[in-house]
Amino acid sequence: VEKPKPAPARDRTLNQDELKRLFRACEKCYKFHNLRAIVEVIYLTMSRRGEVLDLKRTDVDYMHRVAVLRETKDNQSSTGKDRKIGLSPRVVELLQAQPESVSGIYFPIRSISAFEKAFKRAVKRADITDFHMHDLRHCRATDLVEIHGWNTVELMQQGGWTSAAMVKRYANISPRHLARKLKQG
Repeated sequence: VEKPKPAPARDRTLNQDELKRLFRACEKCYKFHNLRAIVEVIYLTMSRRGEVLDLKRTDVDYMHRVAVLRETKDNQSSTGKDRKIGLSPRVVELLQAQPESVSGIYFPIRSISAFEKAFKRAVKRADITDFHMHDLRHCRATDLVEIHGWNTVELMQQGGWTSAAMVKRYANISPRHLARKLKQG
């Protein structure tokens, strides 16, 4: 008996125009008035959907622009550790703009299913094909390498990856980027 082969890694990323269209389409969501804020925070922090939706005010240090992610994939595995990430000024702005909830959660969502459907509708409105919410991590990892020059260790810390192999899976560096780097010398 042979083990089934793992599904191929997704490498779908958005260019800057598609990303802007997605953010604009998220603003038009009538059911989740804060869909754009959630999607933008997921993108900018390279966090998973659940990590952002579980983020509480007590987990954010605005002064040092750091957040502690408590409900991480790593917590469910053998490490069981919280993860600390850096926050950009834009993420701090988005978080501070959210109304306070009784639970202290920034983005209290009652139905993940309805939330996922709203995101899918926004993707369709933005005229983007074959794109899932988790692909935002691929987009940001790629942008941080190609546009901002982040190194592997920085990406591992921010993205919560424990190996360079996982960073390679998420940061889908384009051949055009490599050609530009070669041109520089």
